[in-house]
Parts: sequence; structure tokens; C-alpha cells
Amino acid sequence: MKSFEEISKMNLAELDRPAGAGEEELETETTGAAGNHSVSDAEKAGTPGADDLETSINMSAAVSDNEEEKQPEELEKKVMMEPQGKHYRIDADITQSALNTFLFGHTYRQPLMILVTVLAIAWPIAVIVKKQGNIAMPLICSLFILIWIPFTTYLRAKNARKLNPIYEQTFHYMLDEWGLHLELSENAIDVEWKKVTKIIFYKSVAVIYTGKNNAFLIPTEAMGAQREDILNFIEKMKNR
Repeated sequence: MKSFEEISKMNLAELDRPAGAGEEELETETTGAAGNHSVSDAEKAGTPGADDLETSINMSAAVSDNEEEKQPEELEKKVMMEPQGKHYRIDADITQSALNTFLFGHTYRQPLMILVTVLAIAWPIAVIVKKQGNIAMPLICSLFILIWIPFTTYLRAKNARKLNPIYEQTFHYMLDEWGLHLELSENAIDVEWKKVTKIIFYKSVAVIYTGKNNAFLIPTEAMGAQREDILNFIEKMKNR
């Protein structure tokens, strides 16, 4: 049975920024039209180059020592708490597309990555315009930053999806006026809105951060016709 740390990091760490990218302070913000992740948010599937965030992503329920000693038939399935006030239920499959969107968004929102990308474009242009120095070195650095890093970022997302069997399961989310709830297999976790540190809406996924290394990923496709209502509800609950 997964621990809280293993599951609540399920959508974030494996999918992380390239090595050397500085950790960005987590602050509440809303981006794009719609989307979700919590992050979101996956155990420690090999994540080449992810030095700052641990490898894994989203949900959890801590298992006590007594529970671990019990026989399987004695272990009770954990369930999320009953809804409080207005609520929405979402059954979501974390797709490869959702992981890609999350990882690329998470990586290229880092201040250092933004700066490096700008320099990768400006450096060779400056050398060509001024006609000073050898173009080889800036061109090689630019190709590395603009081609190799995106490629390895894609591989990290692909490997996380392939190596982590938890993504083969359906994520049962509930959002109510108390907080965010997730039920996965025989585990469940309830997180109050006041513990949410940051929310980012991408077009295809909503990412709800509960810490530097923890995030929940909620694909907007799973929200169906209630997509706009749910996204507005999430933003309202976080900002109240």
C-alpha cells in the first residue's frame, strides 16, 4: 500500500525540470484557460536530469505499523470523507498527454529555464549580427538547450507513465467546499484548501500544488460539460 509521500507526489517529481534548474518559490497563480494536474502533482520512476524535485507524484494515505502487520483480508479500504457543501466528482485517467503538458509547463515556467532559453536564442543571433567570434560554440549551446532539453523532458514524461503502474488506474477525485479528495485503489487522501499552495490551469490539465514536491493532476477532459464550473470553483475555493 502506497504511503502518503509516494502517492501525493505522483504527478510532480518524476516529471521535473532539467538538472540545474533552480527551485521556484511556490505562490498562488492561475494560468491559461483550463487544465489540471495534481500533480498534478507518481513514485520514483527514473527521471533523467531531475535533480531538484524528487521523483514521483500525487495522492496518499499513510499506513500505520499496525495496519502493515495485518493480513490482507483484515485491511479495510480507505475512503474519502463525505462531501461538505457544494461538490464535484471527477473520475480521471492520467494520460500521456496530460503528463507531457504538466512536465513541459512545470519545466519552462522556472525563471532559470526562461532565462536560459532567451540566451540560447539571443547569443547566436548577436554573434551573427556583430560578425565577431566563432559561431560554432553559441550554435552548439543553443541546439542543446532548444532541442536536447525538450527531448529529454518528453522522455521523462514517457518513462514516468510507462514505469509507474499507478497511472494505469482511474483517479477518483472529489472537490468540495472543504478541500480536495482523492481515492485511488485502496488508498484515499483529503486535503484542505488552505493547504493548497499554488494552482496552475493549463489547457488540458489543472495542477493543484500542496507543496514544493507534491501536486495533483486533474485532466480537464475528465470534467466533461462541467469543466468551466469546476475550474471556477477551484479558483474560488483557493482564493477565499
